[in-house]
Amino acid sequence: MSRFAYFPGCSLHATACEYDESTRALVGCLDFGLEEIEDWCCCGATPADAIDAESARLLGLWNLAQAAKGGRSLLLTECAVYFSRLRAFRDEAPAKPALGEEARARLRLPIDPDLEVLHIAQALAAEPMRERLRAAIVRPLAGLPVACYYGCLLTRPAARALWTTPRIRTSWRTWSAWSGPSRSRGRCASTAAAPP
Repeated sequence: MSRFAYFPGCSLHATACEYDESTRALVGCLDFGLEEIEDWCCCGATPADAIDAESARLLGLWNLAQAAKGGRSLLLTECAVYFSRLRAFRDEAPAKPALGEEARARLRLPIDPDLEVLHIAQALAAEPMRERLRAAIVRPLAGLPVACYYGCLLTRPAARALWTTPRIRTSWRTWSAWSGPSRSRGRCASTAAAPP
């Protein structure tokens, strides 16, 4: 059985607990396990970053250091914000060595720049997992139109995107064909929803 270090974050222990529960049920059927990282804290997302960017960065690096304990090389998360922030913090440490050293000194923990941060969609899209998914199907949903929504945090910036641009474009064209014309297509949902 494959095992992943798992960062549920604040939302999945509170307002989005159903997302956490359904993910745990799904991975149980697919024969891979989630090991919730010990002593995790806020990922340093929007609320923390709005108040103090440096503290937000340290929160994210703390979680990455906790995930790497015991030699683990993969960290799985479900939330697009957690995924985006943790990848950004991971990439920042080797790119800005002085900041990385300062963070290591303040946290008193090593930060592994090679720790891979994965979104649940990446884990499920890997070919071995897709085979397990196919085998676990009880009631096929063939012919059911599905609208893909990645959001901006899983697709931008390109260096940290969930998948390569061609795959996203292909999926976007497929979604567009199902959903019909939209004046907000390709714009951030938060700006698309704003009044003109």
